[in-house]
Amino acid sequence: MQSFHKIILACLSLTVLSACVTTPPPKQADLACPAPGQWLDISSGKVVSGSQATRALSTAQIVLLGETHTRAEQHQWQLHTLAGLYGKNSALGVGFEMFPRSSQGALDQWVAGEVDRASFLEKSKWGEVWQYNSDLYAPLLDFVRQNKITSHGINVDRTLIKAVSENGWQAVPTEKREGVSDPAPAIEGYKALLFSVYQEHLTHRGKDSKTATQKDEGFLRFVQSQLTWDRAMAEKLAEMVRSPGIDQAVGIIGSGHLANGYGVSHQLEDLGITNTAIAIPMDKANECQTIGPGFADLVFVTEPMVKAEEAWKPMLGVLLELSKSGVRAVKVLDGSVGQKAGLKEGDIFKSIAGTSVSQVKEAITIVRRQAPGTWLPLVMERKGETLPFIAKFPIK
Repeated sequence: MQSFHKIILACLSLTVLSACVTTPPPKQADLACPAPGQWLDISSGKVVSGSQATRALSTAQIVLLGETHTRAEQHQWQLHTLAGLYGKNSALGVGFEMFPRSSQGALDQWVAGEVDRASFLEKSKWGEVWQYNSDLYAPLLDFVRQNKITSHGINVDRTLIKAVSENGWQAVPTEKREGVSDPAPAIEGYKALLFSVYQEHLTHRGKDSKTATQKDEGFLRFVQSQLTWDRAMAEKLAEMVRSPGIDQAVGIIGSGHLANGYGVSHQLEDLGITNTAIAIPMDKANECQTIGPGFADLVFVTEPMVKAEEAWKPMLGVLLELSKSGVRAVKVLDGSVGQKAGLKEGDIFKSIAGTSVSQVKEAITIVRRQAPGTWLPLVMERKGETLPFIAKFPIK
């Protein structure tokens, strides 16, 4: 899931440029639409300078920096913002959604300079756990390594999320919860948002989404799985700022877990941490249609990088897991090569380019070998039926 903050109509947890005010918050129509490279302060509805934004963020105990995982320019913005915060306070730590707690040893070795990039990606199981192009995250990872910044994996293993999705949070034994405590209940706005996502998932799986309701067991388990993610990341960030030597924690997290305060920051509040700040990057193309009071503390407008895909690696845009039936498609990203080829969640990979696959790493390795413009044959199993597909990679 990508990153959300509770809709606060009077005073945000961080009032970006001034003390808490009692005047009505800006209406959506009152918000300025910044140009690329500009910051928008949601509490005032005004464009502010980069130095003002950094100064405001530096006063928060925990700073949550959103992202769209596939956007190079947003990772560059995260790097620049992190560097600005580090310049004001070197006693900070960074929490990465990209790494589960089980990858902490590999992350520690990376920061300490004990392993090279290839070994680090192998040890952290990047290709199995995250699967997005690691080159997009390289600048951030290089920054924490060069400056020896304490870094933590704040996510959990996908097996826990799967268990919650299939059986519910209460059905997961305490010893298998990776130390995560009971999440705070979801805000109603979060439920409504997640319900629309849940309906999309049903549609992608060929099921009827029109008859679904928020009382369905499947939806309730889906909400619990999202709350598990949010709670896990919030708990680890809280643990970081309560540790000696860390005055501020910066979370590198998908914007879906942050926007409107619905996700991580809501769980942080339940954990007793209210001095948080949310900064979310977005495209100028989005204008201000999705921005309202409480959406975030700050918004930064990015511009798609020219030839941002020069570090392009062929990707199907399909998140994989090893199931009892084989390599399974957990999620097919919208607009991806895999979606355009006709792949759906739940499909099992039988062969890629004529080669049988039985491990996630095998599937990823074969895909990564493909050149731009390749038409890649796939054989999938769907509901017991074997089906052929062709994945067409774009020409660079």
